[in-house]
Amino acid sequence: MILIRDARDANLVPWAAGRPLVRVYNAGHGGPTAFNASPDSMRFRPVYERSGAVVPTGYGGKDGMVALAETVLREADVSGDRVLPAVRLRGLRIAKLAYPDDISLCQLNGPGLRRLGLTRAPVIDTGPSACPDTMKIAQSLYDGQPEAHGIVWTSRQSDHGEAMILWGTRVESARLEPVEGPYPLDDGQGLALVRLACEQFGVLLEP
Repeated sequence: MILIRDARDANLVPWAAGRPLVRVYNAGHGGPTAFNASPDSMRFRPVYERSGAVVPTGYGGKDGMVALAETVLREADVSGDRVLPAVRLRGLRIAKLAYPDDISLCQLNGPGLRRLGLTRAPVIDTGPSACPDTMKIAQSLYDGQPEAHGIVWTSRQSDHGEAMILWGTRVESARLEPVEGPYPLDDGQGLALVRLACEQFGVLLEP
């Protein structure tokens, strides 16, 4: 079990108004601004309100490489075979968005981890089995940092940039503004980006 010292000590870092973020999402579950309100266990979710309601969440990344590394390529990485079947791309879209206001994110990288008594390995460099622990961390931060809009960390595979999860009770997802896209991941510009990411990360894109 991962223990967090005191969520009230978390560092809050800014994500400036208008700064782009990139999302990979399933078009069958809504558009690029739709958040996930299911109780499915994933990294840093689900988080609950005191009423017991699930907090809607949306993942994002600094750029397309980070967004892909934290979604379709993350699955290929944790499976160990470093293969991404093209069928997994069906129905997925990628879009660049921006939020019109400044937001604050709980920092789970660098000094933010150390301040909470955490280390990267059990928090970031993990597979699906660690989801229950990361969920508890997220719940502690949600409860202890009422001014925060989500969490930011360094991507496991694409560690040049930040990944994030936003809380839909504190960020109005409908106010996310399209900057570019969306593009399907199994065709055109989206597929070209997937191929480039696979080449850079040493993953085989299987037809």
